[in-house]
Amino acid sequence: MNQNGIEINDGAFRECLQLTEITIPSSVTSIGNSAFRGCSYLTKIELHSQITSIGDYAFYRCINLSQIELPTSITSIGDYAFCECQKIEQLSIPPNLTTLNNGTFSECKSLKQIDIPESVTTIENFTFSECSKLIEIKIPSSVV
Repeated sequence: MNQNGIEINDGAFRECLQLTEITIPSSVTSIGNSAFRGCSYLTKIELHSQITSIGDYAFYRCINLSQIELPTSITSIGDYAFCECQKIEQLSIPPNLTTLNNGTFSECKSLKQIDIPESVTTIENFTFSECSKLIEIKIPSSVV
């Protein structure tokens, strides 16, 4: 438990290869670094509205992840958090996020559409690199 609520700690479920679905309870406010990294059969994540942060590499290389809705409560998504989540097709960035960190969605090879809210002012290096099917992205004027 951290000072703001319950956290799924760093590497807690790393490479749990048989894990297919996750429902994160509303008591959890933070997902640690590499918490679900390499869960290659994971297809669906259900996040509740209390989540405020997702750590670096949290869902890195969850290659079959196709269903995730990022709640509006999220204020921080770490570097490479969803890198190589190759089956995600569409994402809406939470409206309280100000920075899209390094490589956050890189190599999401099925990603076709992404909506970036006005709250975002910075898109860092490699955020969407190698998203080879990306056909529509809405970048607000707030990005400098």
